[in-house]
Amino acid sequence: MNKAKFFLIFLPILFIGNKELSQKSNLLPNSFFNFFNQKVYANDLEQFYRNRCHSKDKSGDYLGAIQDCNKAIEINPNEGTTYTMRGDAKAGLKDYSGAMSDYNRSLSINGLHHFLTYASIGYLKYDIKDYKGSIEIWNKVIEDSPSWSIPYLNIGNAKIKLKDYVGAKIAYKKAIERDPNSPDAYVNLMKLKGELLKPKEACLYGRQAINLGYQNQTLVKYICDFAAKYKP
Repeated sequence: MNKAKFFLIFLPILFIGNKELSQKSNLLPNSFFNFFNQKVYANDLEQFYRNRCHSKDKSGDYLGAIQDCNKAIEINPNEGTTYTMRGDAKAGLKDYSGAMSDYNRSLSINGLHHFLTYASIGYLKYDIKDYKGSIEIWNKVIEDSPSWSIPYLNIGNAKIKLKDYVGAKIAYKKAIERDPNSPDAYVNLMKLKGELLKPKEACLYGRQAINLGYQNQTLVKYICDFAAKYKP
């Protein structure tokens, strides 16, 4: 039998056999890929709701943020970050008890060294005027993230509320050590010196802040003009 004749005889058999084999072998992969695609879709949808929760919180739409975080939690109740985000939105609505409940839930999932959740708690305690508690929490953040300047800025702000001006200045200086290119600590030092009726020092800090990108030049000019005329 020549090769051409052999091919013509067996071609239909090969085609039918391969078709059956293909159909049978695709049963398991199709089920698997359907399941896989559902998981991928759910993960993408969870991320979508979590991202939108964050965006709405930042824009001040706290109720909308909570609704989106709720949807993300329905999909995945074991993602601690979502509880932190929902807690931030609740804090925006001054539901501090609800916010703390979410923060604690986040810590129970992510562990007790999740510095971003502690940062949210630090802000909350400042908002409810628990300044000592805020400082305590920000010190925990420093333990986990010692090179971050933000905790020192917030410790300084809390110390000003407690009238610990020396402690506030030390905290702001530490913030500058960790982020020398940020104007924030210089702005806070400017305000601190203004509160202490030291306008010349306030003016110097204000000018340093402007050199680093601080936009409120009108305020700095006012302070510096006042400093030029000020006689203690």
